[in-house]
Amino acid sequence: MTLQTSGPISLDDVNVEITTKSSGDQISLDDSDVRGLTPNSTYADALHGTGINTTSGTIISAYELYGASAGNKYTALSGSPSPVNEGNSVSFTVTTSGVTNGTTVGYTVTGISSADLSSGSLTGSITINSNTGSATFGIAADSLTEGTETLTITLASTDSAGNATASLSASVNINDTSTTPALSVSISGTMNGTVTACYGATATTSATTSATATPSGGSGSYSYYWELLGGAWSQSGVVASGANFTNTRYVATTGATVTGYPSPTSSSSGYASGTVKVTVTDTVTGNTATATTSAYHTWNWYPPAGYVYYYYCSGYDEYYVYATDNCGNTASALYQTCSPSCTPSLSVSTSGNFNASVTGSFTQTLSATSGTVTAYPSGGSGGYSYQWSLDSYSVSNMNATAASFGSGQSQSTTGSTSGTKSGTGTGYIYVTVSVTVTDSCGNTATAYVNGTHTYTFTF
Repeated sequence: MTLQTSGPISLDDVNVEITTKSSGDQISLDDSDVRGLTPNSTYADALHGTGINTTSGTIISAYELYGASAGNKYTALSGSPSPVNEGNSVSFTVTTSGVTNGTTVGYTVTGISSADLSSGSLTGSITINSNTGSATFGIAADSLTEGTETLTITLASTDSAGNATASLSASVNINDTSTTPALSVSISGTMNGTVTACYGATATTSATTSATATPSGGSGSYSYYWELLGGAWSQSGVVASGANFTNTRYVATTGATVTGYPSPTSSSSGYASGTVKVTVTDTVTGNTATATTSAYHTWNWYPPAGYVYYYYCSGYDEYYVYATDNCGNTASALYQTCSPSCTPSLSVSTSGNFNASVTGSFTQTLSATSGTVTAYPSGGSGGYSYQWSLDSYSVSNMNATAASFGSGQSQSTTGSTSGTKSGTGTGYIYVTVSVTVTDSCGNTATAYVNGTHTYTFTF
């Protein structure tokens, strides 16, 4: 490029003074030698806004000649409101001078994370029209306790037209108005257990109900810790141990099994009770909350309900009571003095019968249960014991597969039979059952009862 001069030109950035020999001399400078130079203040004042007219007719503007030093087209950047509450929005406005409509300028947001913005983006662009442009950001109400944050927006160094922006920046404060909700937890349900067991044996209860922990608040990510509060049971009538609530990490849990056996103070029933505690931890914030529920474990021991009693007179002066429970435990004790003389006049009669009837398909094995028969002793001495037994049975027009009588040792009893038939029709099973009564002096009496079981086999 040819530059027409009339005197010396001082170029500060290269510190060179160029002087012509006469007013008609010309100096040729390449565009790269001129554009973007930073002149001294005298020439900046003289050339601002007018540019340089070259001999070729090309005008180099002051901005092209000076770059940013001649004056910035981006004059201001501001944000409002400041501070801004979470859940609201904030706008940033840029003001320019001499920027062509439709020009865009990029920006970057710093000081916060993408999760703090509703858009989720920390970058974008602003479009300039009539020398102004704006960007609006929605501030997320993230329900996290973070404290005050500062949002800063910084413009890219140049816009889409190549204009320098001086990387303008502006900041606003964000008030932490949506903090993490307080953590709490509640428990619904109990952790109870029950067991019926043989007296003297060690038995373990099993939970029959479950309890559910329901947390609220916090970050929504939880861990759970169940335990027996204090690590011990309150006990009565039972020696209980073995609670296993510790380290159970579930939202819902059943009560732990508890091992126990009768204490010396009780042989009929006992219990162990305690308080179960759950601790919920917010895995994000580390906050904790607790709740408690009850646990009540019951043991039902038998005897006395499981005892069967036998009476026996030893000689003519005393008799004993003997007891055997359902677990096989036995006990005996002197009951009372026998009569001075035992009378041998013991007899027994019965009431009821062992009859029964049943109807069903011939393709199945049918079973019939008899009526109830009661033995009535008279005479004799002291108490009585009873023994029922099946003496005989016979079958007509069918096949008998089983007959069961005599297992009872009480005053009244029933019995049962079962059988099959290869086709339809009616069959019969005849039974003869005896009952033997023994008094406290050892005298016995026997009675016999018959029964007919009628079976009707159909298709």
